[in-house]
Amino acid sequence: MKKVKKSFKAILITLLVGAIVPNIFKFSRNSIENKIVWKILLSVAFWIPTVIVGLLFSLGIIKNRRTGGKTRIYGYILIVLIFISSA
Repeated sequence: MKKVKKSFKAILITLLVGAIVPNIFKFSRNSIENKIVWKILLSVAFWIPTVIVGLLFSLGIIKNRRTGGKTRIYGYILIVLIFISSA
């Protein structure tokens, strides 16, 4: 499987979200447990839009990498917001 290269914006957004969100929103009082849970959730939050964009690209709905990258970032932010609302 080919590894998807992240854009600078994607790296910056994932870095900021990964640094800020776990410190603000907590699932339990145990900090190690919170870090592990958020690490898994944020990984899933980036994986899901990547799969969806790949599917849309293979169907021909998305034509170029730039559009796919923007779609992936917006999907990531949307999924993170859903996870934050459940925290």
